[in-house]
Amino acid sequence: MKKASRKLRIRPLLCGLALLTSFTLTGCSVPGSSGSAGGRPQTTKIYVIGQSQGISFWDDVEQGANEAGEEFGYEIHYSNAESVSDVQSQIDLINEAISQQANAIVISPNDEAKLKDSIQAARDAGLTIITINADFEDTSMRSSYVGTNNLTAGKIAGRHIVEALTDPVNEKILVVTHSETANSAVSRVSGMCMIDGPAYGQAMQKSMQEAAMARAAAMQQGGQGNAGGPPEGAGGPPADAQQGNAGGPPADAQQGNAGGPPADAQQGNAGGPPADAQQGNAGGPPADAQQGNAGGPPADAQQGNAGGPPPDGAGGPPAEQSGPSEEAAASREAAMQGGKGTLPANVMVRNCGGDLNVAKTMTMEALKENPDIKVVYSTNETSTLGVCQAIQELGLEPDEMTVIGFNSNESELQYLRGGVLDALVVQNPYNIGYLGVYYAGQFATGGGASGMEYTGVVYVTAENIDDDDIQLILDPKKYIGY
Repeated sequence: MKKASRKLRIRPLLCGLALLTSFTLTGCSVPGSSGSAGGRPQTTKIYVIGQSQGISFWDDVEQGANEAGEEFGYEIHYSNAESVSDVQSQIDLINEAISQQANAIVISPNDEAKLKDSIQAARDAGLTIITINADFEDTSMRSSYVGTNNLTAGKIAGRHIVEALTDPVNEKILVVTHSETANSAVSRVSGMCMIDGPAYGQAMQKSMQEAAMARAAAMQQGGQGNAGGPPEGAGGPPADAQQGNAGGPPADAQQGNAGGPPADAQQGNAGGPPADAQQGNAGGPPADAQQGNAGGPPADAQQGNAGGPPPDGAGGPPAEQSGPSEEAAASREAAMQGGKGTLPANVMVRNCGGDLNVAKTMTMEALKENPDIKVVYSTNETSTLGVCQAIQELGLEPDEMTVIGFNSNESELQYLRGGVLDALVVQNPYNIGYLGVYYAGQFATGGGASGMEYTGVVYVTAENIDDDDIQLILDPKKYIGY
């Protein structure tokens, strides 16, 4: 491996802590050799299947995957689907991996339901399955997930969206998502809607609690009510596409049910969050670990009832003003655990299918029809670029609305510096590719590894984009100086 690549890999920002943890878990297994079990070749062969072509995020994932293959002696076959709505290409690549006697598949699934049979066929053939960037809701379908905690990433965006609004209950929010079926997109929308900081107001809390209670009541009566989607007119994806959970709680939800509240709850409810450097990752564990997602209750704890509502007659505001009642909180938690989140009435969602031009057209139409939209939130690189192009073409001024996107394409960074974008939620694609391959090799060679590895995000603005720790994440090779 080239010296520059090794230098990049061992930076604290990247994989050191995760690899140390994995080596501790797996002992002294030897990478690169998969033995001769089942007639497979001795060299470990790993197929890496990304979500979409023509996106710099996946170029960085590919770089990380290939460098891990070079480092550990694995044979890497990297391919992307044509777009995030292209499932057939992923099915064909899974079948190719089976026929070529690969040892493992590392995949960012575009549609869990449509991939399920192919993934099961691969598992039956003895292949290890690792998910990256987007997880399976049915976690029994894979050995490990490596990537962003997408629910937490959505909450980070949501916290800043709330702060940007004068009336978060009624002012309109446009969400341009890249998929209705990819877990990464679904969770980023769900997380954005689950923030309950004081700025949201009691009306928002009450609305969401009542919707959750109604759904729970319908389920108890033996009917599914509106289990397939949000109430009519909500303008969003089906409810199971908001935090879906048909095969068990999503990976994000598995962290948050015992112990104290997660850090994003701690950051977002008492006078606003601290600087988002707490997500920054430089010299420490991945951001999601820093935010406390290894233990803690879900978003209900953010509403201020960690110790239960105040006793009756104790003075001060009634329970519904200081936090939800125990019954409401329990009902909402049950609904969220069941994967049936409910979009707030002021949130409209448009799905561009990962197509930049569609994102642009949808955004322009939505802004023309709803000139009172105050926030636009997009969930990946192509949707963000489409949003920015729409805003520029309409000639809107930067101070007319808040625009928050995902990832760090060079064009996105230019929009950020130019004031079209207010912020970007930036992931660590190199880490995702590198660790995805490393974990696949560990499981395939019998060593095992962690069942989940979060790689962190940072919240990047025009104010912090030139900070050292942010530049190290945005362009590590250029920043380090080689």
